[in-house]
Amino acid sequence: MSRRNPYTSIEKRTFESALVHLLETEYALLGGRRILQLIAADVKQLVAQFYPDTQAATSGSLVWTCTADEGQKAQPGKRTQDYSTITVLLPLVTAEDLRDRTDKQVRATRTRASADARDQQRIARLVKSAAEQGGLLTLAEVSVIVNRSYEGTRQLLHAYETATGELLPLKGVRMV
Repeated sequence: MSRRNPYTSIEKRTFESALVHLLETEYALLGGRRILQLIAADVKQLVAQFYPDTQAATSGSLVWTCTADEGQKAQPGKRTQDYSTITVLLPLVTAEDLRDRTDKQVRATRTRASADARDQQRIARLVKSAAEQGGLLTLAEVSVIVNRSYEGTRQLLHAYETATGELLPLKGVRMV
C-alpha cells in the first residue's frame, strides 16, 4: 500500500499551480520554481483585484477599477498606471432609481431640472461609494459611467456642490 496521501494531488490542482506549469512549459522562463511560484501568486492577486467575487453584487451594481486613495498627492510626471488601483462595487441603479421610473406621479412631473437633480444625486452616490471603499473616481470616469458628456458631468457636479456646500471626493480633489 502506498504511503502517499491520495488527497494531496487535489490541492495541487489550483490556478497557481496551473500558471506555474504554464510558465515552465510554454514560456520557459528563467529562474527557479520558487520565482515562478512568486510570479503566480502575484498574478493570482491581480486576478482577485481586477475580477472580484461578484456574489455580493446586486442587480444594478457596477464593478469598477479606479485609483486607490492612498492619502497622497499626485506626483508630477507619474503615469496613471503607476498609481495603485482598487476595484470597487458601485451602486449604479438603486431601488429608488427604479421607483422614479415606474411611479406614475413622478413620471408625470418629470422635467429636465428633475432629471438633472436625479443625475446629481447619482453622481454623488457613485463618488461617495468609491471613496468609502478606498477608491477615487475621476470626472472622466464618472462621465462614462453616467453616460453624460465630460462638460455636462462637470456642470452637474458643480451644481451639486454649490447646492449642498459639499466637496465630493474625486481624484482631482483629493490628490492635488
